[in-house]
Amino acid sequence: MILFLFVICLIGSHLRTSWLLYDANQTLRRYRTEFGHLSIEDPSKVYVLAVDPHQELTWQWRVYIPPGEKYELCSICRDIPGIKYQPDDLKFPKQRSSHYPIEDGELLITISIQRDGQDRWRFHRVIQNAQGERSDMSWGVRDEDMAPIISDKFVKGMRGHFAGTSQLAFDVGNNVLLLKFQARPSMTTVTEDETAGLMFWLSPVDR
Repeated sequence: MILFLFVICLIGSHLRTSWLLYDANQTLRRYRTEFGHLSIEDPSKVYVLAVDPHQELTWQWRVYIPPGEKYELCSICRDIPGIKYQPDDLKFPKQRSSHYPIEDGELLITISIQRDGQDRWRFHRVIQNAQGERSDMSWGVRDEDMAPIISDKFVKGMRGHFAGTSQLAFDVGNNVLLLKFQARPSMTTVTEDETAGLMFWLSPVDR
């Protein structure tokens, strides 16, 4: 009887310890997500975690690219493929985008559209690696391209990875949507396949 009680207590202690460890791991993962840290569980996959930059018209992601894999950061600020497409069917018109090669490893990608000193819209792209090295680029954005995006007169649809959501993993070789922001006139039924907006994504480079 004493041996039986000892075994029961041992099993109960093991189960309680296992639960506490599981709960601690879940809490740690939640805190890492909230503070913008990636958890690389499978180094052969691409990881993306959206970070809150606390600034309007600014988006930020922590990205992990497996060693040796080649990707480009692509962006469009004008004619965006229809929002009706499901995430796995999204069109990625790389031939019409600006695309910039990015290195492998863990990166912090920041994209923003802000007014410059001459009150013109400018698109800014900053990529920082794990060693703190940065590369940045900027170019002008036409007022007519920005108008539908910032106007309250347009219905806007968004897809992608947003701050506050969990990190996601993707198989190598797939396009990874970061953000798709598309404006549609609120009083008109739009049937065109492309309308004004923004779109940022990671695209694998063919070898």
